[in-house]
Amino acid sequence: MMWLAWLGAAAIGLSLGLLGSGGSILTVPVLVYLVGQPEKVAIAGSLAIVGGISLIAALPWTWKRQVDWRNVAWFGVPGMVGTWMGAWLSTWLSGALQLLVFAVVMLLAAAMMLRPPRALAAGTANSEEGAVDATAPPTRKVGRIALDGLVVGVVTGVVGVGGGFLIVPALVLLGGLALHRAIGTSLWIISLKSFSGFAKYTSVLAGAGLALDWRLIGLFTAIGAGGSLLGGRVARRLPQAHLQRAFAVFLLLMGAGIAWQTAPDAFAATRSPDPTAEITPMQSIDTTLVPQARQPRPTLVTGGQPAPDAWEALRAQGITTVINLRPEAEMDGRDERAEVAAAGLDYHQIAVDGAGGVTAANADALWSVLDEAEGTVLVHCASGNRVGALLALGASRQGGRSPEEALEWGQAAGLTGLEPKVREALGLPRSE
Repeated sequence: MMWLAWLGAAAIGLSLGLLGSGGSILTVPVLVYLVGQPEKVAIAGSLAIVGGISLIAALPWTWKRQVDWRNVAWFGVPGMVGTWMGAWLSTWLSGALQLLVFAVVMLLAAAMMLRPPRALAAGTANSEEGAVDATAPPTRKVGRIALDGLVVGVVTGVVGVGGGFLIVPALVLLGGLALHRAIGTSLWIISLKSFSGFAKYTSVLAGAGLALDWRLIGLFTAIGAGGSLLGGRVARRLPQAHLQRAFAVFLLLMGAGIAWQTAPDAFAATRSPDPTAEITPMQSIDTTLVPQARQPRPTLVTGGQPAPDAWEALRAQGITTVINLRPEAEMDGRDERAEVAAAGLDYHQIAVDGAGGVTAANADALWSVLDEAEGTVLVHCASGNRVGALLALGASRQGGRSPEEALEWGQAAGLTGLEPKVREALGLPRSE
């Protein structure tokens, strides 16, 4: 499957070089569907790849003096702020919802590419392509440019696209730039805001216990950059209108497919299997195997960390998957992954470092694993307190529960000392 991913990386660069914008919108689907990365990792990696490819692609335009640095500042600085804000906002969004928003952006890009380019033609009618802005309006709409930069930046941060299909028209119509000069300027803007969002995503992923594949990012950037330079040479010999129309139809089909696939997960009030579907009385769990064991529903057990020799017995009681919320610093040298694997159980680790690790991103990560797990799942930390905290946040964010119901669910799963933090996150008053 990886050879398809490398072809996808080349397609990203080729489309960017052929069309001047829009190619980077392929990055997230390639990383999710061909490489198999989680949505948030793919969006973060996309920002790094898009930023790197755009920076390299911008160099020839810079050498030709086809960059307007004033517009880089007017659009780029608000864009960097917006992208950072979008990356921060992603902490509160599920990966499925981000992918659905991405599909909507993809459909918007397709619609804009299919539109007759009358507005752009009017904006450049009095300018030679590549002119150094000799005919630009004396008074540019700086406020509108900055506002557009901020909005496009937020979109970039949330879904990981460069936004060239939005930036180029804004630079032509609001900044008064000739089309080629707008393309060269947009590449610098895309690069700056992509790196800004990527910097924020590094902390978002760390909070979720997720890691980037730097080797993959480097290879994608190199292949994509080579493809963009090749595409730029080939573009002069091919009919741009036909290329853009074909690419728009492709985006339309892909965007519709992604929306169809992700909408149920993004909008479902409950997920299946839903960890909060029912709260049942305690079941017959051997508390000598799981300290402070709780069983808020038949297929979910929570509590403290079992002993190294407890996994075979837990498997005999029906446990199929183990989720460990303790970071490596708390493990005292234990290799729990190896212990669990030796017992034939599935294992996942989400590092929740004390109260600071009780975040929306970690709650989403736990919910995602629970959503995909089959059989009975054991989720443990040291006592069950962090388990209950994350399950309460997840029940509110992903399970469609009211704040009060989410808190009750967390308490049933072991929430104790972290209740004040969870109440604050859920918007509930402190308990008396």
